[in-house]
Amino acid sequence: MTALQYMGTGIVFALVAGVCFVGAIIYLFLTKHKKYLYAERLGKIKFPKQFYRNLRRLYEKTESIPQTLDLLLEQYPKGKVAKRLRASKDYLKNSHYKDYETALYRYLSDGDTANVITDILIKDMQKIRRIPCKEQNFEKENTK
Repeated sequence: MTALQYMGTGIVFALVAGVCFVGAIIYLFLTKHKKYLYAERLGKIKFPKQFYRNLRRLYEKTESIPQTLDLLLEQYPKGKVAKRLRASKDYLKNSHYKDYETALYRYLSDGDTANVITDILIKDMQKIRRIPCKEQNFEKENTK
């Protein structure tokens, strides 16, 4: 091989190496670990009074916290409330713990919730435990 052929082969190898290097950098930027919405710092917010009425009404309708959050996000598509709702949903989806208490108290509470969130959490726990009503037990005893 002549010196010119060696130089041409070296240039081709350098181009291939450069393309691989640029491709690796692009791959790293595209697969970079994204920052979750629930990990962002959220400022203080005063929720509208109607928000908690809607929260209670929609939970009683769906009896599911994630579905309630979806329906609330449809009602509040923009603004600080929507950002909080998205952060709450992201916490339930991507967090290590995925607990409803943190999702509701941390992201959907402004300190003036009128116990709406506590009521929803109690109803959700009762739904899981299937605590019977006293009236049903009373009727069973009277039929014996």
